[in-house]
Amino acid sequence: MIRDAIGALPRAPSTGDRLYGYGRSEVAVDEQLLTAREVAAFIGVNEKRVYELGIPAIRISERSLRWRRTDVLQWIEERREAR
Repeated sequence: MIRDAIGALPRAPSTGDRLYGYGRSEVAVDEQLLTAREVAAFIGVNEKRVYELGIPAIRISERSLRWRRTDVLQWIEERREAR
């Protein structure tokens, strides 16, 4: 574990944190977070492949990631081919 400057372990998020403003990403209160299974179904790939694609994710816990729907849509749009 990484300790902060005074040697204490970082505080775990509480239920009151509700994900917005905690950690590296800010999440709007009404923003939908998707599981890997939901992202996989949405973009038509295997669930395991979602982790390999590099879509920006939010770490909920040590073993849990979620994807913002807006990030997934933006990721798709960035890969859209101009015709």
